[in-house]
Parts: sequence; C-alpha cells; structure tokens
Amino acid sequence: MTLVPYPLIPVINILASVLSILTIATGLHQTWNIGLHLISAWLFINNLLAGIEAIVWHGASGIKAPVWCDICALISIYLSHTQFSIEQHQ
Repeated sequence: MTLVPYPLIPVINILASVLSILTIATGLHQTWNIGLHLISAWLFINNLLAGIEAIVWHGASGIKAPVWCDICALISIYLSHTQFSIEQHQ
C-alpha cells in the first residue's frame, strides 16, 4: 500500500469544503431544505478543519500550535454532538 502524497490530502479536503458550501450558495437554497443546509455546513466545517490540520501537522508529530489543537478538539466534539442530536430527532 502506497501513501498518498502530501499536497493531495489538504487540496482534496479544501476542495470538498468549497463544494459543500457551494451547495448552500447556489440555487439549491431556494428549496429551504434545512437538512441540506445543516449537512452542508457540517461537511464544510469538518473538511476545512481536516484540510488545515493536514497542512499544520505535515511531517511533524510535535505540538506546533497548541491553541489550534484546543479549538479543533472543541469544534469536533461540538459537531459530533450536534450530529448525534439531529439523528435522534429524526
């Protein structure tokens, strides 16, 4: 199994975040589908964080940005909790 080259992962994550935010920005918002808006926002935030983390942590396992770690951890916990809450209410 070969490893994926470095710049491919952040580029794909950031491209996916742009595509997920385009779902809200384009004509699909005229349907007022709240589920579509929520999943698009959730995917945007998760993909953007994953792309930035891939850039920050490339080639090093030492802590470069401790504040960024705390922020990402809190956002990830909050997003997973909101996803669980949304799934429980359906």
